[in-house]
Amino acid sequence: IKGMVAALYTTQGILEMIPGELKAQYRFTLITDDDQVLAISSDKNTPKRAFSNQTSLDIGVLSPNLSLRIDTYPPETNLTFRMLIGVVLGLSAFVIWSLWSVLKQMQVRQEVEANLRAETNFRSAMENSTPVGIRAHDMNRAITYVNPAFCEMTGWSAEELIGLSPPFAFWPEDQKEELTKKMHQALQMTLNQDKKIGVEGSILHRNGSVIQTRTFIAPLIDEKGKQTGWITSLIDISEPKKIREELAASQERFITVLEGLDASVSVVSNETGELLFANRFYRERFGSSAKGHCDLAGGEIKQKIFQASIESSSASSLHQETESEEIQLLDPATGTSKWYEVRRRFLPWVDGQLAQLLIATDITIRIEAEDLARQQEERMQFSSRLTTMGEMASSLAHELNQPLAAISNYCMGVAKRLQGQLEPGLQKDILPALEKASDQAHRAGTIIQRIKGFVKRSEPQRKSSDISEIINDAVGLVEIEAHRHRLNIATEIAENIPPVDVDPVLILQVLVNLLKNSLD
Repeated sequence: IKGMVAALYTTQGILEMIPGELKAQYRFTLITDDDQVLAISSDKNTPKRAFSNQTSLDIGVLSPNLSLRIDTYPPETNLTFRMLIGVVLGLSAFVIWSLWSVLKQMQVRQEVEANLRAETNFRSAMENSTPVGIRAHDMNRAITYVNPAFCEMTGWSAEELIGLSPPFAFWPEDQKEELTKKMHQALQMTLNQDKKIGVEGSILHRNGSVIQTRTFIAPLIDEKGKQTGWITSLIDISEPKKIREELAASQERFITVLEGLDASVSVVSNETGELLFANRFYRERFGSSAKGHCDLAGGEIKQKIFQASIESSSASSLHQETESEEIQLLDPATGTSKWYEVRRRFLPWVDGQLAQLLIATDITIRIEAEDLARQQEERMQFSSRLTTMGEMASSLAHELNQPLAAISNYCMGVAKRLQGQLEPGLQKDILPALEKASDQAHRAGTIIQRIKGFVKRSEPQRKSSDISEIINDAVGLVEIEAHRHRLNIATEIAENIPPVDVDPVLILQVLVNLLKNSLD
């Protein structure tokens, strides 16, 4: 017999067939294809992050298409156990963090120690290589540290120096009191003050030699800002001080020589016109300004002129070529003219700027002596000419006296012979002419005698002389030269002048010289 058996289950009944231990751990849900819930094993909600799985069910031909969705429940745990787990995890994390921190701290410490060693080595190398002596003092002024350079300066070892207090054994005996006072003042000035003080002093080496030093003192400040002592650095200045003293002595000698010169020495900047140097002679004559220099140079110094001279000459000629000229200036102190021989040249000054050097020598006495010599030479030449003229006058007087006397006599003789033999009209025309010719011949002889007496060398011979006659003789000697210059000599002589006891020749010479000077 063939047949079928049909069984009818409810959806909820199907879920009840699931064992209870499974339903405690999972939630079972029957749903249709359109996600309609047909049955659910429990109304207990599952966590949002619960695991879920869904699968299709093939129950039979007549059954609808069903799907089974399974959601997990979180397992039940003990609170104490969970807390212990949390504590263990926290302690583990703390231990790991502590180990990491210790590792980082060790790395930082090692890096700091390496930097400290490098810094210490660097400072040691600097202290050992520097020629500067370094020493440290505590607040009681006792030495707490010295470097090798300081030991070398004093000849004492570090063990012997550390602990010493002023006055130190390496100070000269005769300077201990002075150096102690200087050090005390310097330390007081830097007490609780962040500044550096420098003082000069001396160090007595153990072998007896003395070293000149300059000491710089600065306070030692700790990390809290509190002063714990002083640090001093010493520089050996024996050689520089010796050189400086020699240079100062050399400069003093040079300045002494320049100040003692009887010549003006001045240097003026060619760029600014500033007086860079002037010796005593310049200051006494021209003051402390550059005006006297410019007057001696012939005016203001011009940059273009100097630049042109530089471009047209080599560097060696700049230092070698010297121009010289004579300048006449008015001395404002005395109001008289002074002559100067000025020598000038351009040179680079000590600071590199271009300058002009002037050396002016007062040659007024020499010029006056030359003028006097020239005047004496002219007088000698004039005297020589007078001597020659006297010789010529004597010769002329000797040669011309007789012809002139003969001419005068002949004229007078002819006038006497013709007088009474000529008609009155002819006598009136001829006789005056003959008399004038005789007078002129006599006058020519008189002039020659005057010239002979004028140039004749003789001792002064005083005698009673007529001043009017001497004046007329002087005018007669100079009148010819006055006519040559187209000049007339007018005389105004008082009447009844008594005779004067003089040498007429010498007075005549004086009057002739005065008249000639007037003509000139």
